Amino acid sequence: METSLGHSQGLCSGFVFRFTLRVRVQGQLSG
Repeated sequence: METSLGHSQGLCSGFVFRFTLRVRVQGQLSG
């Protein structure tokens, strides 16, 4: 249960990181 929760948090964290990174890149390109 503990390992499953950690895996879920890691996955979500990675998704947020990729999402924010993409937004920053698009902002630089448009700016």
